[in-house]
Amino acid sequence: MLVQSRILIAATLMFWIAGQATAQQREKPVFDAPKGWRSVEPGPLVTVRFVVVNEQTPGVTVMQLGDNPASVPANVNRWRAQLDLPAVPDAEAMKLVRPLKIDGLDMNLVDLTGSGRSAQRIVVAFTRRAGAMWYFRLSGPADAIAEQKPAFDAFVKSIRFERIPENAPAAAPLLDGKTLEAWLKELKSDKHNERQKANDALARIQRDLGGAIPTLRDLTFDEEMRHNAQASDLFKYLGRSAVPALIQGVWDEEPRTRAASVLLLRQDGLDAQAAIPSLLHALKDRNEIIRRLACGTLADLDAYTARSRLVEMLEDPEGRVRIAAARALISLDGEPEPIIRVLIKEISTPKGDFAEYAAETLALLGPEAASAAKTVGELLVKAPPFGQRHLIDTLASIGPAAKPALPALKKVMLDNPESRTAAALAMWTIAEDKDALSALRDEMNSTRDTSAVLAATAVWQIKEDPAAIDDLIRLAKRKETAGQAIWTLAKIGPPAKAAVPMLMDQLGHADPDLGARAAHALGRIGADAKAALPALIKAAGAKDELLRVTAVTARCRIQPDADAISALGKLLQTNLDVSNRMYAVRELQKVWDHAKPVVPVMKELLTDSDESVRAAAAVALWRTRRQPPESLPPLIALLRSTRWEVRETVTRDIGSEFGRHGESAAPALAKLLWDPFNLIRMAAAEELGRIGPGAKDAVPALTAALEANAAPGCVSAACETLGRIGVDAKPALPVLKRLLTHPNKLVQVHAALALLLIAEDKSGVKQLEAGMGDRNYRVRITAAEGLWRARKDIRVVSALVGALRVVNLLDDDAKNNEPFMLIRALGRIGPEAADAFQAILAIHRFRHHYDNYLAETSFSASMRLMPAAFPRED
Repeated sequence: MLVQSRILIAATLMFWIAGQATAQQREKPVFDAPKGWRSVEPGPLVTVRFVVVNEQTPGVTVMQLGDNPASVPANVNRWRAQLDLPAVPDAEAMKLVRPLKIDGLDMNLVDLTGSGRSAQRIVVAFTRRAGAMWYFRLSGPADAIAEQKPAFDAFVKSIRFERIPENAPAAAPLLDGKTLEAWLKELKSDKHNERQKANDALARIQRDLGGAIPTLRDLTFDEEMRHNAQASDLFKYLGRSAVPALIQGVWDEEPRTRAASVLLLRQDGLDAQAAIPSLLHALKDRNEIIRRLACGTLADLDAYTARSRLVEMLEDPEGRVRIAAARALISLDGEPEPIIRVLIKEISTPKGDFAEYAAETLALLGPEAASAAKTVGELLVKAPPFGQRHLIDTLASIGPAAKPALPALKKVMLDNPESRTAAALAMWTIAEDKDALSALRDEMNSTRDTSAVLAATAVWQIKEDPAAIDDLIRLAKRKETAGQAIWTLAKIGPPAKAAVPMLMDQLGHADPDLGARAAHALGRIGADAKAALPALIKAAGAKDELLRVTAVTARCRIQPDADAISALGKLLQTNLDVSNRMYAVRELQKVWDHAKPVVPVMKELLTDSDESVRAAAAVALWRTRRQPPESLPPLIALLRSTRWEVRETVTRDIGSEFGRHGESAAPALAKLLWDPFNLIRMAAAEELGRIGPGAKDAVPALTAALEANAAPGCVSAACETLGRIGVDAKPALPVLKRLLTHPNKLVQVHAALALLLIAEDKSGVKQLEAGMGDRNYRVRITAAEGLWRARKDIRVVSALVGALRVVNLLDDDAKNNEPFMLIRALGRIGPEAADAFQAILAIHRFRHHYDNYLAETSFSASMRLMPAAFPRED
């Protein structure tokens, strides 16, 4: 009987498939996809699939089967069974079927809803056409499907069938009712909004972009070789499949195609090391743009084998190519002296076209450009005012070794008002010069708007002088500087409480963006801004959505009582724009200890239509309830997202938020060590380290990643994580020792530190000593931490404290990683360095930093160094 059943099933499937093939030769359905429906991978036996609610629901499917031998009542009961509803007699089942007449097309509709709090709903329209059954099905959570039912009805009413000519090509994939070709055409539009919409749409159908490679490549540069970032950004979704076509493009006769191919090969996710030989050939291209792009792409591909060829490129006849080669060599740890010679010559050339670009490149050498400090100082005095800024930045990046240039900086500070603030900051960075601090205080009263804000910011970051707050308040009242000054006050946070009255006034500003900035600043000031609560409650009713969101979240930060938290919960249940919804959830994370009343809202957001919002909600839920079983699985599921940026964010969230409690995520993170995107591989390697010894089962995968000759960032992160896992990582010791001779300095010092942490092995001390003066601050900080482990030398602590004292706190978000690494290193050194009281003071200045993770790291480090002196603040 069992054999007979199997034969019957096989015969039935063959009958369906044969019917399906016959029908496909005859006609196809055509329909209008409602706005917001997103086309995704169809799956077995499914012709088209749309996501209409979120990634966890089936959404809408269009299925074509052969002339279905199952009766209509049998189908109805099959769908009822999927909803855990009991079967009904055939006559009752037929009563659940509603006939439809759509433009001459006969269809039937079944609408079924399950029971219970999490009830599901299935709506199916079906018809028989030319020997085949067609099913158009909407399914998912009942409440979400109710919202989509009108759109589904319109979708069904738009269905019509067209004949398919013999030998016709397969239909192009649809998205929002348009074909791939139609979206590519819009990408060429003269209107920015249309191009942006096309870019977003193409990113969403990344699986179908393979055939678009030639079009996207041609769009990367226009006829005048101007770069189109929107077209080139789409290549990150193509992955390795694009590499062969791009390598072929490097050899194309058309310069635009060669230039685009060379540029696109540097996109993260392509893993284009196979292109290195072709890129070396491109260094000889007759077009200087292509030669210059080839230098940058070789650097981005970590092509250490290209260093000798890049040294030859320092003699290229074109200045921009020479500088591009120098820049690539800096990235690839090339010897500094030939680089310095070329760049100084370019800076010194009278009326040099690229002097600023050369100076900016020289700054990348940091302390390794010390031999050039005196020459740069001489050039600084001679340079025109508009050309001084990059030379000043170069001297600041060199640091204390640039003292020979202090007289030149002082002259510029006195003579050139436009460069005064930058020169004073450089003098302070190099030698903590008191004249520089005095000049910055004077500059706070400057009539040059931007300079005055920067000067006040600098005075605050150096001395936390209340006079800087007063000046920022004054500047916030001026139209020209209001936005920048308010944003700086927000970054300062609680110490800016004197600004509360002014910020209250700005809440009602005619410009809602300025009002939103003021609300955000009040929230950052916190409890000392209670006087602003009535004004914030009023602003919560504003027409502008961003102002409403910032007003409600600021109220929660200032006084997170039941009413404020309830208002935030209600706000999150409204139809907010995704970016504002995300902002509100991120702010909810920061009042986690008061957020239990809105836990149901957080749980609802775990099924939000946007993956990033779902991830942020999971983090908020974790912070509030500290229960990994309910908040970690949603994040682990999102590690499988098709959006690379979501995978990266979620990977970071799991490590930084859950730490050792994220042990159950370790297997999923270990799989990401082989993700197509290097950024995600690196993130996975780093965040496994935050789990610590609990990630010991990932040691084989981490060791394999070391041996796979991956990108240096991933290798160095894997080294660091193996060190944090500790003694259980001993199987990796032989590989770590080999990495001491890796061409990348960051890999060397991380391998050396890991050897110390795993087995107290001092094989890498020589590499750590060399790393103390490296151009890369990550190398310097890691080397200092390693030398402390090896020798317990208190001078290492002094070096870390000195670097932390001058690091830029407020002006550049991209620089937050440097103080984070410095603080983390001092915290890891721990109580043994507790007598270095200056370390604690330097760290504790970050207690109110606008970067929440950086602020938390400062608390942890302070408590580790001296718990009694710095208890954690609420």
